[in-house]
Amino acid sequence: MLGFITNHGYLDNPTFRGMRWHLLKTFDKIWVLDLHGNTKKKEVTPEGKPDKNVFDIQQGVAIIIGVKKQGERKGLAEVMHGDLWGDRQAKYQMLEKASLTDSLFSHLDSPAPQHPFVKRDFSVFSQYQTGFAINQFMPVNSVGIVTARDALTIAENKEKLWEQVNDFARLDIESAREQYRLGKDVQDWSIASALLR
Repeated sequence: MLGFITNHGYLDNPTFRGMRWHLLKTFDKIWVLDLHGNTKKKEVTPEGKPDKNVFDIQQGVAIIIGVKKQGERKGLAEVMHGDLWGDRQAKYQMLEKASLTDSLFSHLDSPAPQHPFVKRDFSVFSQYQTGFAINQFMPVNSVGIVTARDALTIAENKEKLWEQVNDFARLDIESAREQYRLGKDVQDWSIASALLR
């Protein structure tokens, strides 16, 4: 049995789908209680009222309880999900009396490939699937421009950028490294080669 209080970002963030799948594969039954309170996302209750965090932090919070029985596993875990919204004191009071058999929890479908641990309306999912994926539409892609030296190569305007380039050219190697936060030299770029005149 596992009980954990965590940041609630993993419940629906696409980058954590592998983690959710692994939890589903590992446990027989999972209870997820989303305590919300994410000030970074400016979360409010479904009624539009303020939603407060149970801790003095900005990131929303969730409780997960996973139960694994002895013996061989068959399929993915059953997921029970609940939400707690509102002010901190009301959440504390609800947590004090809540149990895993409470009506607070209801069965949650968590289909592949995302396996979300939040409530979603999948009634139009098949219609959504008739569209095309962005990687089919644009098969050639890249990470875009990566300077790795933003303090040196990015400025508000070209005059400011030209000032930075001239200042960089006047500095010795270690002063330039410190002034423009350039870090260690790499195989394809070094301060010494950039300073060659």
